[in-house]
Amino acid sequence: MSGWWTERLPGWKVLGPSVHSFASSHEQLQTAGSAYPAAPAEARAALASRVSADEWAESGFAGDDVEHAWLLDDAQNRPVAAANLTPFDGVAADVGVLVAREARGHGHAVTAASAAVRYAVGHHGIARWRALETHSASLAVAARLGFDEDCRQLAARPV
Repeated sequence: MSGWWTERLPGWKVLGPSVHSFASSHEQLQTAGSAYPAAPAEARAALASRVSADEWAESGFAGDDVEHAWLLDDAQNRPVAAANLTPFDGVAADVGVLVAREARGHGHAVTAASAAVRYAVGHHGIARWRALETHSASLAVAARLGFDEDCRQLAARPV
């Protein structure tokens, strides 16, 4: 599918397809081992060098519009995951999450993202999760957090 777009938009990068999912409840989310609020710059510094460039771009931390951020430390007090909220429909409701490569597979994404989802739903009544449809780990985290898939979308941007 992206070949069609690439031919018509030379010099642009096709993104997706992405799955867009929404949550409007946060009662089922875990609270034990919660992430703590952090400044966006602190969260960026903690994980920027511990993920790939594509993961960094997909997380939402790469832009200047991070309104809220949370960090999660491991038992040795090292940051292992971060979550953020960026604007969606005029409010801080778009959830992004990063987990350091060496810390994956331990539920850290769910724990960190739970804090962002609780905030977004508690303050705005909704949270949105976007993930490439090929990113099975991100889609699994969204499902564990109670997100319901709504649609799939392609996007394109100049390179």
